[in-house]
Amino acid sequence: MMMSNKYILTVFFLMLTIGSAISQHCAFDEKHQALLQSDAAYLQRTLQMENEIYQYSLDALKSKIQSRSKPIYTLPLVVHLIVPPGTAIGQSNNLTDRQVEQGLDYLNQAFSNSGPFAAANGVDVGIQFCLARRDPNGQPTNGITRTPSNLVNDMMCALGTNANNDAAIKALIGWDCTRYINIFLVTDLFNNNFGCSLAGYAYFPGAPCTVDGIVQESRYWNSIGGTVVTAHEMGHYFSLNHTFNGGCTNGNCLQDGDRVCDTPPDNSASFAPCNTNSCNTDIPDLPDDNSNYMDYTSCGPVHFTDGQRNRMIAALETTRKSLISSNGCLPPGNYDAAALELSLQGSVCTDSLCPKFKIRNDGSKKFFNTGYQLSAQWNSTKSLCGMAY
Repeated sequence: MMMSNKYILTVFFLMLTIGSAISQHCAFDEKHQALLQSDAAYLQRTLQMENEIYQYSLDALKSKIQSRSKPIYTLPLVVHLIVPPGTAIGQSNNLTDRQVEQGLDYLNQAFSNSGPFAAANGVDVGIQFCLARRDPNGQPTNGITRTPSNLVNDMMCALGTNANNDAAIKALIGWDCTRYINIFLVTDLFNNNFGCSLAGYAYFPGAPCTVDGIVQESRYWNSIGGTVVTAHEMGHYFSLNHTFNGGCTNGNCLQDGDRVCDTPPDNSASFAPCNTNSCNTDIPDLPDDNSNYMDYTSCGPVHFTDGQRNRMIAALETTRKSLISSNGCLPPGNYDAAALELSLQGSVCTDSLCPKFKIRNDGSKKFFNTGYQLSAQWNSTKSLCGMAY
């Protein structure tokens, strides 16, 4: 599809009144298009995703599915703070735990259309997020990691992060992308195209784990205005295009433009005046949705639409469905032993059978003794023993 004249995404801030804006950039278009061209598997998964979302959205339109009023999914998220070596907690981009938690609260309010993000024309997306309570090895965690690295210590932007080091940054600490939403908070982002004016970027569902996730500057994480950046990138993560994608083309609203039917075709310039009507290919002819999270504008209140909610849920229930079954939000118990492997000593045809099994402590407390019960049914009388280690 032809890209519109808004190929460069200008990300906007919501300030306290969610009204004023500051121009920044997002590299979604650049990253997404480059990966489509270099990774045939990603291209194939993207085409498959679009087909699945099209069928889902078509069924939703036919059955007139209404917006869900309460969250139906809570997904595990891990915040990776990548900081210049020697940076103390609370200094530079090394946010405190409380600041990370505040940013998550704001993100959940943005996705539930509540609190300072409530909009009369907005919807509750039906997706909420938790800071992971168990790590990929089943161990307790607060969902926050801190990794010192010179990759975020480039002097081009004072303390800067080269977006071209994307895979190297994610290789430092990225968790299994099929089980967790990885968010990497870094110093001032820059690349060759946009200089030091990047705010963040993300990839569509189907990206390989080596690059999947959201990267953004830490300073946008824990404020009302900055949360608009996070919500925008999370929209991309769940398959949302920019509202201006494809310009005025609108032959089929589920396949043209941003592929959402309740966001009018949009070919306006960046930060166009509110109620601009740049296209007349929609019936009825409506103004551009200049206050949408997936546009960039000074208009408000910012919101997601029901069609965008539908597309995000479709992406979650198809390409990103492994997140639904993730246990990342569930804390391990005080005593929680996980069986890792089972082996048998001797022949199963003898009069005694002694299984040997290996366990791992996934709980939050140490234990020194295990109790276990072994049972089996035999055609003849045999003894049964066992040992754990």
